[in-house]
Amino acid sequence: MSKDKLLRRVSALGFAMYELRLFIDTHPNNNDAIEMLKSYQKKYEAVKDEYEKQYGPLTATTVTNGSKIRGHGKTKQINIQKDIKKLQRKTHCSFYIYFEIY
Repeated sequence: MSKDKLLRRVSALGFAMYELRLFIDTHPNNNDAIEMLKSYQKKYEAVKDEYEKQYGPLTATTVTNGSKIRGHGKTKQINIQKDIKKLQRKTHCSFYIYFEIY
């Protein structure tokens, strides 16, 4: 599946889950809506995982050591510890969560 198609699918499933959560907030006993949300969550995770295998992390929370981030014609392999140390040397701070995206 193409990158654009995967992103559209992730976006559509995320939107559907958001709307279902709002509906469930006002209709907490609607089991059909709860089951639909569970179904969409499984689909969302599957599509998100497929995207990340092919194109790299979708969000900063899914970045791990060894992840590759692509952008502006460049690819950078993430080394979280190295990047944190580099930032600490530059800023003299003891702790940062740092991601550099090109």
